[in-house]
Amino acid sequence: MTQTTNSTPVEDDGKADDLEKAARNGDANAQLELGLMYADGDGIIQSDLEAMKWFREAAEQGNACAQFNLGCGYYDGEGVGKDETEAINWFRRAAEKGFALAQFNLGEMYANGHGTEKDLAEAASWYLKASEQGDADARFAMGRCYEYGLGVQRDFAQALSFYNFSAEHGNKQAIEVVSEWERARSNETILLAAQNDNLEHVADLLDDGADVDAADDNGTTVLMMAARHNRLETVTLLIDKGADITAKDKNGLAALGISIRDGHEEVAALLRCHGTKE
Repeated sequence: MTQTTNSTPVEDDGKADDLEKAARNGDANAQLELGLMYADGDGIIQSDLEAMKWFREAAEQGNACAQFNLGCGYYDGEGVGKDETEAINWFRRAAEKGFALAQFNLGEMYANGHGTEKDLAEAASWYLKASEQGDADARFAMGRCYEYGLGVQRDFAQALSFYNFSAEHGNKQAIEVVSEWERARSNETILLAAQNDNLEHVADLLDDGADVDAADDNGTTVLMMAARHNRLETVTLLIDKGADITAKDKNGLAALGISIRDGHEEVAALLRCHGTKE
């Protein structure tokens, strides 16, 4: 859940008194800034109670940032009693004004059934609104929606697009997901190249950092794939590159066992020469 945010940073330069005077005169921006100062203890004694008081004053005047911060207060129970129903109420009011962080939080509330019934389609709609404004966390959330079909039709191309944007903007989860997808794609590519005896492509992939022991879901490594399809030159290259000749698939077979089973005598002889035992 995205937490409280400032709209304009306030420096500790003695403005607290002026802000409070303006806030008491009904200036919504001053009320917001004063609330943020109390929330952060910025040039003033920290007080969640005072922060929420001033956020409420500004929120009731329609200030979206204050509405968002008030929603965070209710969600976390800081300065007010924890109340997820009130949290979603204030998030919604800010979200409907186009406040991206509130749109993301509203999506989170619907996705997890906090303060409302769980509704994945509604969650996705709010994530999308926030992501359209460039929110990296919302983009990651949309990636998950498209990857797993949460409230939207499953679409891996869309998922990758959202993950990539989020990763480019520093979302750590997205960076991990994109890296994992790239590894999986690299694994799939080198396995296919080994199967098709595309020796040059296998060599290029390895030079670019592909895993010499990449494997599919059955545990079939690149070496096993080459052995299965009698790709002698590819097997030689993989051994030279340090492939694990003892690795076994989920059926308990190593590359040597596969080559013997499939009648590929030259490949089997090569593997024996490099110390593999039946």
